[in-house]
Amino acid sequence: MDGLMRKALTLVGVVLLSATLLAAQTAAPADTAPAREHCIGDPNAPLVLEVFSDFQCPSCRQYFLGTIQPLLAEYVSAGSVCLIYRDLPLAAHQHARQAALYAGAAARNGHWFQAFGALYTFQEEWSKDGNIEAVLARALPGKTMTQVRRAMKDPKLAAAIDRDLERARRLGIRATPTSLLTVNGRTERFNGVVSYPILKRYLDHLLGK
Repeated sequence: MDGLMRKALTLVGVVLLSATLLAAQTAAPADTAPAREHCIGDPNAPLVLEVFSDFQCPSCRQYFLGTIQPLLAEYVSAGSVCLIYRDLPLAAHQHARQAALYAGAAARNGHWFQAFGALYTFQEEWSKDGNIEAVLARALPGKTMTQVRRAMKDPKLAAAIDRDLERARRLGIRATPTSLLTVNGRTERFNGVVSYPILKRYLDHLLGK
């Protein structure tokens, strides 16, 4: 009975997420396929998950801490999923673009995970006054913070955010978080937060587990 129940629950999870994906699918431009050179993990992974996110968005916080972190530990580290994060700072969030600049500067210095974790964990704190650096300084070594401050002056960081914004515009993405899941050349889009247990069942289904 336990085995049958597990299979039933897995099927239900796959059906639920599939329904979500189908409901959210829209006609996509020809350049939907992501550029894998921006991949976190193995660029040759069979699945690509591209996430458009805003550091000041509460739902993005929930998605990163509750879904993306375990995804990194279980699927990205195993070479099954190539994860791509895109910056989509919304106009309603006055500190979101600056947070994206700090995250990009930290990533350039090999501390993207620490920066993302700090920005999302303490989102409510820095969202009030825009003191992003104080939050990052608690998560990054002093030497790294010096490098981050130096990197913040590079206009290439802002240009990278603008490219993400342009990609979102071309794809008709206006809300965060929005995810694109690509497998075998086919891309499915879903909006909002997907819980990790449901996403896990769907990924296992796609991977034939």
